[in-house]
Amino acid sequence: MRSEISIDDIVNGISERCTGLKDLLKSLDPIVLAQLRESKKKEDRILKRYNHMKRVALISKEIIFELEKIGYKFSQDEIKATILGAYVHDIKKFHNDNSHSYLGAEFIKSDEKVGKILGSYKDLVSDIVMYHKEGEKKKKGNMKVINEKNSMRRIEIRIVQDADKISSIYKENKNIEEEMFSILNGRGLNFKESKKYLRLKVCSMLDK
Repeated sequence: MRSEISIDDIVNGISERCTGLKDLLKSLDPIVLAQLRESKKKEDRILKRYNHMKRVALISKEIIFELEKIGYKFSQDEIKATILGAYVHDIKKFHNDNSHSYLGAEFIKSDEKVGKILGSYKDLVSDIVMYHKEGEKKKKGNMKVINEKNSMRRIEIRIVQDADKISSIYKENKNIEEEMFSILNGRGLNFKESKKYLRLKVCSMLDK
């Protein structure tokens, strides 16, 4: 269950609904890896972070499925923006861990190549990257911007926040059950359906 995630895994089940999503992810892929490698971190750390980013995109899709079961409606554009934002959410993680969300959002907004790939999704993807980490302090010049829990309530952002937390159960040398209880009781999740998904995922992992 902690194996490498592929782009095909991410788009499985939604490729017909979200035409062109696979091509967008493929176009972003070398940029994501290049930004992670720019930090000069060891390759194993880079690949772990890269796989985490893909897993967050996969989990975001699965949370969307859970929410749709209880009546939420998502347009093609909302699904695409959510998964694209999840895919790049940690793109500047190794540049400055304490403000990587802000740095990542600024990169998404300003990089010409990324802008051409994302098109109309750029602004929302940038917001997802900016606000995916609750409670993170972001430095903007001499001013600190605090990402309060309720500062951005768009559903796409809240889905990626939940997916990012849930992804931690896959960390090596982590007790899966303990990590689940830590998420549920300490860090919390935005949606009941995310909690349900987490419990089901943990049960399936423990059964293997």
